[in-house]
Amino acid sequence: MRRRCKLYLFRAALIISLCGVTVVYCLRNAHSQTALLCAQQEVGYSRGETSGTFSLTADEGNHLKYSQLLQDILRSYQHYHGVRKKELAAGNTSKTLTWYCIKGAGCNGIGDRVIGMCVAFLLAVVTNRTFFIHQSGAVQSTMFLEPSAIDWRPIHNCVELRHDQMLAHFGRPSNFQKNWLMVTMNFSLELNRLSDFDSIYISDKEEFYETIMSIRHSVIYDNLSPLHRRLLQSILESGAGESLHSFGTVLHQYLFRLPQRVQQMGLMKLNELKLQPRRFVTVHIRTGFKNSMFGEILLTEEFFKGERFVRRKDSWRNMIDCAIRISDSRFGRKSTILVASDDREPKIWAASEYKSRVTMLDIDPVHVANKPILGVFRSKSKDVYLDTWVELSVMSQSSAIVGIYSGFAEVASHAGSLDPRSVYIYNISQETCTHLT
Repeated sequence: MRRRCKLYLFRAALIISLCGVTVVYCLRNAHSQTALLCAQQEVGYSRGETSGTFSLTADEGNHLKYSQLLQDILRSYQHYHGVRKKELAAGNTSKTLTWYCIKGAGCNGIGDRVIGMCVAFLLAVVTNRTFFIHQSGAVQSTMFLEPSAIDWRPIHNCVELRHDQMLAHFGRPSNFQKNWLMVTMNFSLELNRLSDFDSIYISDKEEFYETIMSIRHSVIYDNLSPLHRRLLQSILESGAGESLHSFGTVLHQYLFRLPQRVQQMGLMKLNELKLQPRRFVTVHIRTGFKNSMFGEILLTEEFFKGERFVRRKDSWRNMIDCAIRISDSRFGRKSTILVASDDREPKIWAASEYKSRVTMLDIDPVHVANKPILGVFRSKSKDVYLDTWVELSVMSQSSAIVGIYSGFAEVASHAGSLDPRSVYIYNISQETCTHLT
């Protein structure tokens, strides 16, 4: 009996080991697969022409020493993109780079998606590729963005994505892949692998600095024009803080605008809350969707500690008090603070503690990567995704935003071309509230 049990255990262990090896092999060699994917792009807005000649505003260029260089490059690319897109529509070939999202959960939240699009766009510009954004119908229904200076929408509703041309998550393996399957990916090497393809597809998000450094360590750097090399070097030399925030704002304004419906609803909410554009301060409290069935933090270390989410009431108080000090200095002691959050609890608490000094939108927050069963079903609204974007639109009209590092608040500040000196970051462990430097 013992020998038979040992034999069964040995066979089970052998099968598990073989399965593990197979999974690792498949993950490490995913780019060699030739299967095709096709996702329907259900466009929910008109296909009208985008805006005219792109120009930086004075506010956008103030914190960029390379503003003229950037403006020249983006104007040139605007013409280049229009010409190449017409050629592609006529059936000709051209090198393209597409940021894609097929399954919402794989692309994270609004902040990661939009910032990922901007970083992918920078890569497309410096490598002279025609830039597109491809989203499945389900993903598109959660994203309320329209083209601005260039029309990045796919030429064809159905796009074939070949596995060997795809770079998921900017080449970064998941925690499961790294910790359990020992999978490692190098973005520079991935860029080398994809450089010869006419069409490449990138998903998720990477930071500007990391992407630029990867470009510099890849073979494609040798083929960059002197102008594009100057731009990348200028971004690196300017450092983080104000300059990088302004750079992100320029790319956001170049690529996106909020649909008129969202803008109108945002202005209507401002009127209901008795807030004037650019005359109020917003506190954005990111809890990681604390009270939803599944938030951003399931089975992650940040659930218990770290600077990624703010969950304690004493931190909420510190953040709101910081916003009140800013608002008092700008608009007087009777000014109103807008409280925005990914959870109702901070809003309810703030209303109880600060009474008429604070106001907020009455919405049920939901993460855009969550399917209806994971949170939307509790909402009173028929379209909680639209509500989320309306709150973002209202935040974009702030004079200043106080929060921890959050992609959602960052996108709101870019959408409203907020002065980086009016973006205040609250440090949870140090209990400090300071603007970007």
